[in-house]
Amino acid sequence: MRRKSVAGVAAVLLGLVLIGGTVMTASSDAGTNDGHRHNSAKNPDTGYSDSKVYSCPMHPDVRSDKPGKCPKCGMNLEAKQAASVREDPGICPVMHGEAKNEYAVTYKGKTYNLCCKECVEEFKSNPVKYISRIKEIKIESFRYGYTPNVIKVKQGDIVKLIISSRDVEHGVKIKDYKINVAVKKGEVKKAEFVAAKAGEFTITCPVYCGEGHADMKAKLIVEK
Repeated sequence: MRRKSVAGVAAVLLGLVLIGGTVMTASSDAGTNDGHRHNSAKNPDTGYSDSKVYSCPMHPDVRSDKPGKCPKCGMNLEAKQAASVREDPGICPVMHGEAKNEYAVTYKGKTYNLCCKECVEEFKSNPVKYISRIKEIKIESFRYGYTPNVIKVKQGDIVKLIISSRDVEHGVKIKDYKINVAVKKGEVKKAEFVAAKAGEFTITCPVYCGEGHADMKAKLIVEK
């Protein structure tokens, strides 16, 4: 009888251990699965959602969460992964230093990146003053010229060139401002700089594009 009682108690204890182990395993697995679902909601490398956004190839600042047309030029918005549309923050419009994405200010629907908290406050105090010094200019290259072929800005302006090609690979080179950007047909690239030096500067094509390549020129005029 005593042996049977001991055996019965041992069986009960073993059963409890097995049940407890099963419960612990199930809880651990549930936590793992939950963690997996949570991590898959965002790109682990960037922290950005994997959902698509739509942006204009000519106006990268125009973005939408659904297809449509650019309100500025009428072009169809192109689908991109959210992580891929994060751009170089560019130049701070206040101090003209390197801007940072974390110091962004939205004014009248457009986002401006600055370099520090102090510049954020200064920008907010008079946004029109600083926005007026940002000159965004679309320049189209073709055999063998540019549209427009004369660009005028003021000394101290932040110049943003939106560069495209009508036919074959071309580009924009402004030696004095160390700008050298090649662009293929169908591409749109941006070059940004502060027009610190006054004067007239020749814009040339850095990519050989045919017999008229040497005569393919435009002009940048920086007025005082």
